[in-house]
Amino acid sequence: MLTDPPYESLRDQCDALRREIGRLRAVVAAECGGAQRAESGRSDDTAVLEAAGMALLTVAADGGVRSANRVANRLLDIDGRLVGQKFREILVGRLADDRLRVQFERTLAHLASGTVSCPVVAANGQRQSVVWRVAPWLAAASEAGGAVICGLAVDPPDQMAPGAAHEDDLAQPGAPSRARADAPGSERLAEPDFLQTFLDNVPDHIYFKDRQSRFLRINKALATHLGLARAELAQGKSDRDYFSSEHAEQALADEQEILRTGQPMVYREEKETWPDGHETWVTTTKLPLRDQQGTILGTFGVSRDVTDRVRAAQQLRELTEQLQRSNEDLSHFAHVASHDLQEPLRVVAAYCQLLQRRYTGRLDRDADEFLEFVVRGTERMQNLVRDLLNYSRVDCGPLARGEVDLGEAFDAALANLQLALREARGQVTRSELPVVRADHGQMIQLLQNLIGNGLKFRGPRPARIHVQAGRESSAWRLEVRDNGIGIDARDAEKVFHIFQRLHSRDDYPGCGIGLATCQRIVQRHGGRIWLESTPGEGTTVCFTLPE
Repeated sequence: MLTDPPYESLRDQCDALRREIGRLRAVVAAECGGAQRAESGRSDDTAVLEAAGMALLTVAADGGVRSANRVANRLLDIDGRLVGQKFREILVGRLADDRLRVQFERTLAHLASGTVSCPVVAANGQRQSVVWRVAPWLAAASEAGGAVICGLAVDPPDQMAPGAAHEDDLAQPGAPSRARADAPGSERLAEPDFLQTFLDNVPDHIYFKDRQSRFLRINKALATHLGLARAELAQGKSDRDYFSSEHAEQALADEQEILRTGQPMVYREEKETWPDGHETWVTTTKLPLRDQQGTILGTFGVSRDVTDRVRAAQQLRELTEQLQRSNEDLSHFAHVASHDLQEPLRVVAAYCQLLQRRYTGRLDRDADEFLEFVVRGTERMQNLVRDLLNYSRVDCGPLARGEVDLGEAFDAALANLQLALREARGQVTRSELPVVRADHGQMIQLLQNLIGNGLKFRGPRPARIHVQAGRESSAWRLEVRDNGIGIDARDAEKVFHIFQRLHSRDDYPGCGIGLATCQRIVQRHGGRIWLESTPGEGTTVCFTLPE
């Protein structure tokens, strides 16, 4: 049996905590019509703390962790081995910075509570914003025995600015501390006050109710939420005294169901409606409150205010819907406009070509030059309208998904490029290509645009293009590699924007829509597209398609 002073102190702390919880349960039992024996089992003692989703640790002055709940072990990724370890060593590598350790040292030195924001860094590098509350407990009249540390993973992450601390909680070195005063409200924490310190400092709303859903006890955060000066003012009242009948009736129905079945209600998102008509949102967990024999005396719950998050999500949905409607309207306009422009453009082009054939050489040199400009301009306009129409068609209507053999789509695209292939003296080859679920027509257009780009943007050498495919996780990765002029890395994203050109029309014809169309096709199929290039050596356009 361990009899060292630290372990004796730890047993004393546990006994003190059980006495405090026992006192609370006695109050609950009395309110429910009969005194019940206080709970002494450890599993029920920590029920409130676990339900709150709060990490709770007690750390001795020498830095040894005396106790820690499951949330603390999970948050710090310790796998149930926190107790007995050195607190300062645990923090190394697990927190983004040193603020929690500094606050721990300050609390021990000045007997002052404090709150800091210090993110936890998981093994995979992901950061979780956490607000930490550190309060001292006394081993002697003016000597810190250690600290109680509460950690709350906040949502949203910017609930508290990084490194922020409550100004009135941080004692400066050499300055008198409020916590040392003997006046009422002193924040020095004697060992029996662990649970009360937790209830007073946790930002979540915690409440205990009897079987008639009347409040037995609430914490300070809920009192503030209800607009009460003191938490005691809620005793004997119910949700009907603070909320609209709609919310109060739903809360009553939920709690009566918990009393009937003994089953908890876990992490439900609820809308709170108030008498003045305004609304707030919380995520709520409610559980049955039992005595040692398992008799249900009432309910208790923990709610977290998520109003800002819900409103932000609602605004995001509305903006997304507006953007989607705007994109659909723009796509429809582009389709209709480009389609309706084709016929008059054909007429203009036909008559311009007729004038050029009939009158070239019969007028002066300037007239011949002007006619040439007109004919070339109408041809460019026709190409632009055609490419814009193809671009707008990508999102028109649902995808006609089916089994598409990309080898066959490659052959069809190459057949459409025979003239460009002869002009470029090019050679286009391929490896074995897979079968994917996609839109057959859009796969032909995708490969045709990419191969056509390789033929167009060639150097002095004959064009050589190769298409190959390979597996990448749960998708196919395809590459279209050429030996053309290449692209500067700074322009690797720019070329996928519509109407973006890197060369003049005299050097390379086109409208700057081809790669934008490819990107739209790939993204609509759930893939991504990018390029890798070396100027003067060639370009490889890569894209993925789900299986």
